[in-house]
Amino acid sequence: MLTAGPATAVDLPFDSDESNPYLIIALKELNGNTDVATNNFELGANKAPVPANTSFINSGGGPSLDSSQPPIPSGTLPFFQGIDYSGNIAITDPQGEFELQDVGVYADPAIGIQVAAPNDSVNKSDNAFFNDPNQFPNTYIPAPGNPAGGTGVDVNPGAADQSTRIDADGSPGNVGVTYGVDFTDLLAELDNARTIINALPATGTLNTGGDGKIDSDTTLVLQPGLNVIDIDTGGNDFLVQDANLVIDGDDGDFVIFRLQGDDNMLISNANILASDGGIGDQGVLFYAGGSQNSGANFSFSNALLNGVAFWSLGNEGEINISNAQGCTQLVADIVDMDNVRLTRCAAPEPASAGVMTLLSAGLIARRRRA
Repeated sequence: MLTAGPATAVDLPFDSDESNPYLIIALKELNGNTDVATNNFELGANKAPVPANTSFINSGGGPSLDSSQPPIPSGTLPFFQGIDYSGNIAITDPQGEFELQDVGVYADPAIGIQVAAPNDSVNKSDNAFFNDPNQFPNTYIPAPGNPAGGTGVDVNPGAADQSTRIDADGSPGNVGVTYGVDFTDLLAELDNARTIINALPATGTLNTGGDGKIDSDTTLVLQPGLNVIDIDTGGNDFLVQDANLVIDGDDGDFVIFRLQGDDNMLISNANILASDGGIGDQGVLFYAGGSQNSGANFSFSNALLNGVAFWSLGNEGEINISNAQGCTQLVADIVDMDNVRLTRCAAPEPASAGVMTLLSAGLIARRRRA
């Protein structure tokens, strides 16, 4: 399925200091749509069992994934559980709106939700809270040695600290939000990334057999160094369904999976996971960047994501997610989500000044030591 020649040990020729801090980057308003919309649960935290169920808190709730997902295989990266304050958001269009409905955002208070628009007319949020000390929407106590266990207590909007409301009409309101942010450097950085990633020579091909589908557990083993893998779907969308897709690599390995032409990537009742072989949460990027990409380049329903990032840098790119949990980074014109518990993958510092990095996806490409 995966054919690959020797990968290169060349560092990626761009860095991404500007994009590194964000879990979500929304790039461009499309036809009046809200650039970032998230309904229910949390960003920058994963206060739930993995896979999440509806019975761990007193009133039930959260994305229900325990009955829809294939069992998580051994040899994969453990999921973070708790609050890591990684839920920073960038909305770069001067007219771009955001709508957070019944969401707890846990983020760096020095960054938080940054918006290009000059005022809170673009804030359409309701019952959303920023770094709520009461831990809206729920508390969580993990079960040691059992990621699928743990207990919590529901924290309803009235029980949250009202002084942390993101809602524009809250008291004080707009907590954690900064308006009028200049994203010139961030946009230039991502534009440069798109140009370079599109031009990279492929080191291999992921051939899905013509139907574009992976529907049984599959492990893809990377070559040492930088892997650039083009996904061959025979002109179909790339579908991962009822299966685990595991990306296995060593420390210092890095892979960019490129969708071709108008192809989109779909996940249904499936998991995309980094292995525990050393690649960690630093080395996997799924990328859509062709000039004709449109619509929901990434569309996921019932997904566990761990150590993988998704960038749509083509024209009119969208990411739509319903019921998901894990660690990722999402970059597109529009990011629309329902029922999620997501954190951003950690980004290590460069090993030396001579190492170019792709930190924005929680990822880094390094020269492989002999």
